[in-house]
Amino acid sequence: MRYVLVGSSDKISLSSFINFLRHELGSEYELGAMTSLMSEESKTLFAEDFSQKFIKGIFSYYAKGVRKSDDPGQILPKKAMELSDVVIWFDLYSTTPIVVIDKDKILENTITKWGNYINRLNK
Repeated sequence: MRYVLVGSSDKISLSSFINFLRHELGSEYELGAMTSLMSEESKTLFAEDFSQKFIKGIFSYYAKGVRKSDDPGQILPKKAMELSDVVIWFDLYSTTPIVVIDKDKILENTITKWGNYINRLNK
């Protein structure tokens, strides 16, 4: 797996999951942060540049102002989605990941661990 895209309009869920993911995947994954305040062209150029500089990475995408999405694929940066083996979305105030793309169920075990982690926190 080369790239993962994690997006949300909730900074806390986004940050928490990315920290958990970095712990699970290891330090070889670099972090590249994008926001919805960037133009589509800027997001495309950023994703292309990031993928040329780093062999493995996590794209973080903060979608400011999005309340809930029926189709995260319409919100997330297109180029980052194309480059990513796994794409995950979190709705506002949610700790439950929506798996948009997971080629070969690569992160299925990690997402299960995340659910167990959240359940322990809620006890």
